[in-house]
Amino acid sequence: MAFANYLSTQGHRPLNISTRATISLENGVIGKMHLATVGQVPGMTDAAFRQYAAEAEKKCPVSNLLRNGLKISLEASLEP
Repeated sequence: MAFANYLSTQGHRPLNISTRATISLENGVIGKMHLATVGQVPGMTDAAFRQYAAEAEKKCPVSNLLRNGLKISLEASLEP
């Protein structure tokens, strides 16, 4: 939701955004989270989508809450 809102405030209205979060347990503790985001945004390049995704992830209240002690990685791409 934060990403869709961020895109909209930047003048890019997404048709669809889907994000999958995968966590990794290390010694019984969640140590890593990988976010895989795919979206449909008319008129946007894949490079711009990745850039906006990275910017939005840094501003996301949920990511910021979890970031303390948790390594977060991000993969973002546009659907063809």
